[in-house]
Amino acid sequence: ICSLAKSKFRFLRDREEDNDDVVTIIDAETSMVKEFYGEFYVSEIVRHPDNCRRLIVSEDDEGLATGVMFLNSNIDVDTLNENFELVPYNGLRKPHEMDKFPGEIMQPASEIFFSIFSRTPRDEPTKELVLLVP
Repeated sequence: ICSLAKSKFRFLRDREEDNDDVVTIIDAETSMVKEFYGEFYVSEIVRHPDNCRRLIVSEDDEGLATGVMFLNSNIDVDTLNENFELVPYNGLRKPHEMDKFPGEIMQPASEIFFSIFSRTPRDEPTKELVLLVP
């Protein structure tokens, strides 16, 4: 069993020399990325960056790629909500004063916090925000 508790990672933009490590990590998880973007998707993203997509790689102390994130500013929040349990994170949407949070998931940290989302303050303010993720 590998412990990551004391591990240190660096995060940086993908470089062409990371290509083989990154492809190995991604392909081990899913073939969907390759099917969607094509055979040389990592190389293309690195060579032709745009303002919408970025690849971020984490490395350990030895310089080995340990993880990868695809970041994209074009996000389909509805699809993410259909496929993942995002209620504790307000469905990845900005909070609105009319939002109603299920009581079993979020308890407000304070009257000030609660007043952002409600026009009436709580009877007893609590001291901390508690998120209970099922």
